Amino acid sequence: MLDIVFSLLLIALIAFWALYYRPGRERIVEILRRNRRFLLIALWSLFLSLLVFFASSYGYMADSHDIDNAVEAAAEHLSDGGNPYTDNVVPRFPEVYYSSPRPLVNGTYNYLPLDLYIYTAMWKTLSFLGSPHWFVLANAIFSLIATALFWYSTKTDPKILIPVAGSVFIFFSFDNVCLTAALVVAGILFLKRGTVVYHGLLPALLFFGLASLTKTYAVVVLIVFLIMLVQVETAKRNARALLMTLATGVALIGLAIAISVPFGFGAVLDSTVFFHADPDLRINASVGGTPLYQVLGDSDLYFPISAALMFAALLLTLRFRSLMDRIMIAEIVFLSVLLKSTHSAPLVPAIFLLWAYVSRRLSVDDIAHMIRPRADGISEKRG
Repeated sequence: MLDIVFSLLLIALIAFWALYYRPGRERIVEILRRNRRFLLIALWSLFLSLLVFFASSYGYMADSHDIDNAVEAAAEHLSDGGNPYTDNVVPRFPEVYYSSPRPLVNGTYNYLPLDLYIYTAMWKTLSFLGSPHWFVLANAIFSLIATALFWYSTKTDPKILIPVAGSVFIFFSFDNVCLTAALVVAGILFLKRGTVVYHGLLPALLFFGLASLTKTYAVVVLIVFLIMLVQVETAKRNARALLMTLATGVALIGLAIAISVPFGFGAVLDSTVFFHADPDLRINASVGGTPLYQVLGDSDLYFPISAALMFAALLLTLRFRSLMDRIMIAEIVFLSVLLKSTHSAPLVPAIFLLWAYVSRRLSVDDIAHMIRPRADGISEKRG
């Protein structure tokens, strides 16, 4: 069965991406600007309605999500000296589509180690609030950081940004994607502020790398951005900046290995990246809901076709000058071939798209034209 919500989010991403390049976009923006009062009323009405729903349905939302249970169990087990990547101590829903009461099946931790370390620290700090309150508050903190960084980057009117960010938080309040979002927005901030490639854009690469160590689908942004930086510096024959870019990439790989080794590097890969590749493990795991799964299901061709489509998508991105276009192409294909529909995955490309709309131009767009070589070999942003 196709996940309707996931599919609608995917369609919305494609539609808003296409709309960004239509001549009528400026007219739509101008209409919204002229009717700003009605826009504010609509945004705040939506936010306040969601807030009332969130408060009145808090218990139901807690029962209908399993991520808070999984994160807390893994954090507690890690604090007790256990290994949540090898021990079946993490409760999860066994199916995407289920009926009440919702059963929980214990398994290993399916999120990456940086996510585990940070949420364990948050659990130790906020666990006195009880479950799931500490988890929701932790996500509120990460969402607040992301919102503050987004405002600092775009100077968006707070009267518009607050209801939008608040509505997004309510939707993901029981999802650990809030941490990933904060790291992605931090990377975007450095993209805008970067004036020297290996001094400004490489911190962006670092934050995208950290985001990819919390959620596997954030690695798409990292790979696309790294490829573009390597392309730019290779074309400009800037050996020093290219070396710094590659060194940052190697450092991120080293960090990923370093934080995984204590749990067993193979165990981490099996529990996160390759978890759904094992049909026996998928018996007690939630799968399905994505376009490719709807077509192929449990076919043995699923993973070869998924890998081929992603490789083709990355090759296709090389023909585009815009970083946003590259990210959108790769992310849309990735979302289409995921084995499991997850409503949080579209948030990462949506952040880039929203930033493009708010900025009305992309500072990340066409990095090759954004920078130029200086006499000393250092690249700087065009004035």
